[in-house]
Amino acid sequence: MTWNINDLLVLSASLDNSFEVIPSSEQFSARLCSDNDTSCVEFSISSVTRNQSGPVVCRVLGAYGSRTASLSVQESGTVSIMNREMTVTQDQQVEFQCLTGGWYPQPTVGWSLNGIAVNSSLYNTSSVEDGDSFNSTSILNFKAVSSATVECWATVAALTSPRSSSVDMVVGKKIKSILFKGLGISDLHP
Repeated sequence: MTWNINDLLVLSASLDNSFEVIPSSEQFSARLCSDNDTSCVEFSISSVTRNQSGPVVCRVLGAYGSRTASLSVQESGTVSIMNREMTVTQDQQVEFQCLTGGWYPQPTVGWSLNGIAVNSSLYNTSSVEDGDSFNSTSILNFKAVSSATVECWATVAALTSPRSSSVDMVVGKKIKSILFKGLGISDLHP
């Protein structure tokens, strides 16, 4: 049995009486799925890199032939909200900026308030390619109604849960101004 990645032989295994593995480096390994059952072999790659994306081919002599899978490597990067804790007044328009860096492929970026997804019409996200990865800037604008935890998140398909950053927004009551008409200063003080 042989395993190739992008037409490069990376591991050979003997399926005779004893299961013997000969990897091209410590990065590749194989083991039987269950003891003494050579009908199933598990192939592993540690510290996989993006340049290993592509076809992974297992070839077995005889009637088994070969089987091909496709390897797609994705990378998660950083997520940071640039604002610190913010104190605002009720109904004040607020803006939060989120930066992501070092992602591949381009991440999906979103926002939530107290764990509830924000409508995408309230934020704008742009991404740029930076060498072999992507950086994004997302700006969220809304009217502050009540205190909330503001969270920015980013994800790619390979992640089971998004990477995120959050800050607290404290909303104080609006101060109402009162206009006294026709009263002089001396009228207000006894």
